[in-house]
Amino acid sequence: MSKTVVAGAAALLLALPCRGTCPRTPFPVAVPTSAAAAAVRIGNTRIMLGSGVGIFIHSLEGRLVPLGAGRPRIDDLQSILVIERAEVSFDGSDSAALMNNFVLKDSSVKNIRITTEGTELVQSARLRGFFSWFAVNFRGALRQEGGLIHLHPTRFTADWLGIKLEDHIGAKPEDGMCVEKNEIFLDPPRMLKKLLLVTGVLTGAFVREGHIVEIFGQPAAATGSFIEFVESGRPVAHIDTNGSARTLGSVQQEWDAAP
Repeated sequence: MSKTVVAGAAALLLALPCRGTCPRTPFPVAVPTSAAAAAVRIGNTRIMLGSGVGIFIHSLEGRLVPLGAGRPRIDDLQSILVIERAEVSFDGSDSAALMNNFVLKDSSVKNIRITTEGTELVQSARLRGFFSWFAVNFRGALRQEGGLIHLHPTRFTADWLGIKLEDHIGAKPEDGMCVEKNEIFLDPPRMLKKLLLVTGVLTGAFVREGHIVEIFGQPAAATGSFIEFVESGRPVAHIDTNGSARTLGSVQQEWDAAP
């Protein structure tokens, strides 16, 4: 689950056929039991996840749990970040990169761009038709619903062509996105699965000052800019980020180098 979708996130458009009813509950994630799990705290830090996708973490408390033997790591998709409570955000470019490069990479929708206006998302894209490409524009209000982000369209320029979103979306629920009768449902942790394995209970989603904000649990405000790992039998690894962005790889290096 600053600068998403949903995402959170979070945001979207069209691709190939997706039929049937959208699940209205988050995709289940199994978290192994591990004595090697590390407690994680993050405050006011932007982390670059890769391929143009970044996330600003206002505050986060949780656990990093290894999927197998050995210590947990944050940079290799072999550990899962279990969010207990957090407030994170994505900007439009972060959300567009997530959609273009991952969620809808193989769809018939290209060049997705995402901005905000007031409390709504504004999206544009190129849609491949039978004989040519044409521009589509989508505007919608978002809210948390059943642990998902529900994006309700308030304007869709392809309506006059009789185009329905559910007939063109190629993403699957396990990829974090599904469409039913032009209503879009997003599961932010699933959308990030190729960048960072995450699970947590989404309790809020809204647009604030040009960013898509996602709330998990009941977050508390953080003081300072930092990343902190606490492992059993080891000293606390405290990384003072000083408001600077970090990649997952650089976070892991600083963690490994901590005394």
